Amino acid sequence: MNTDTLFSQDVISYSLPITANGTTYIPSSFNTLLARADVIGIKYTVQNFVDGIYTPIIQDSSNNSVFTDVDDLFLRVVDRTVTTGQEEAAKLIANGSTYMGYVPQKQYFKAGVVASGVTTGATVVITIFYQKSLQS
Repeated sequence: MNTDTLFSQDVISYSLPITANGTTYIPSSFNTLLARADVIGIKYTVQNFVDGIYTPIIQDSSNNSVFTDVDDLFLRVVDRTVTTGQEEAAKLIANGSTYMGYVPQKQYFKAGVVASGVTTGATVVITIFYQKSLQS
């Protein structure tokens, strides 16, 4: 039986205008039980860059209330070989994109960006990719 037809890929994007230093998260958390894959993809794209450093941050939670930073053991930076400092390795300092993978350990997660050195800023688009089952 071909299982490719049992799943579809969902893509959710959030645009975050960053005009000051600090941490900004997407407006809602994500329920990892919706995902069928072992790894959830997260793409960070910086657009309209003027200044600043944009470092991804991913937090997870068992209760969708109290979130803590995800351990590097459960994060992957695509196209880079690092064993620690996954989020730091994925930082962006110009227009461009970086991809991270999150291996779910808890039911909920949220993605965001830590901005520093911002005077004018940029727009950060966070896109989440995951497979979901077509069967209920």
